[in-house]
Amino acid sequence: DLNADRRPDLVIGNFGWNAQFKATEKEPLEMYYKDFDQNGSVDPIFSFYIQGKRYPYITRDELVSQLPVMRKRFANFSSYADITLDQLFSGSELNAAVHLTANHLGTTSFISNTSGRFKTAVLPAAVQYAPIYTINVLDFNQDGKADLLLCGNNSSTKIRLGKFDANYGVLLAGDGLGGFRYLPQFESGFNIWGDVRSSIQIKDKIYFGRSSKSLIAYTMLNQKK
Repeated sequence: DLNADRRPDLVIGNFGWNAQFKATEKEPLEMYYKDFDQNGSVDPIFSFYIQGKRYPYITRDELVSQLPVMRKRFANFSSYADITLDQLFSGSELNAAVHLTANHLGTTSFISNTSGRFKTAVLPAAVQYAPIYTINVLDFNQDGKADLLLCGNNSSTKIRLGKFDANYGVLLAGDGLGGFRYLPQFESGFNIWGDVRSSIQIKDKIYFGRSSKSLIAYTMLNQKK
């Protein structure tokens, strides 16, 4: 309950907006997968939109290593450079594949109302700097209003994508009405490096589990004024 109306609200972690691609209802990210070359293994093809056209994210080298039958069709890089997804596969091939879409990448808060519906609430931009994997609801300043601590990152990505590691522990101070204010690192005190995959508050301490790194803990100080 983020706005003290005795109804449960939602905060859902997501990929964020700090990436090479964007997703909307009209131009979603898409994944098609099936055994395109019928060799017994599933072939996933990821695509995204650029200026109204959807392009495969996979490079030519990745394509021909995954689907060797494509080597003759795309004998050189120039033949593949401007290929769209609809040119890469026929409509019947795509229609026969499993199709997944993503049209919303932002970590989002949803506030419930009296009718039982949820209204989207805007979170501070710093929340969208990296993927979110853990969310803690706490009251760091003991003012009786729900605050949020969101952590995550993902460093296990392809070089072409780059690392998504701009989250050092995002602390949001709640206003009691469902709105939040981002506290910069010098104010929150958090300086968490690595890919956080678990977090738990035990009394006045918050423990963070990080991929391939040691467990760390922070002690919450009484900041009530």
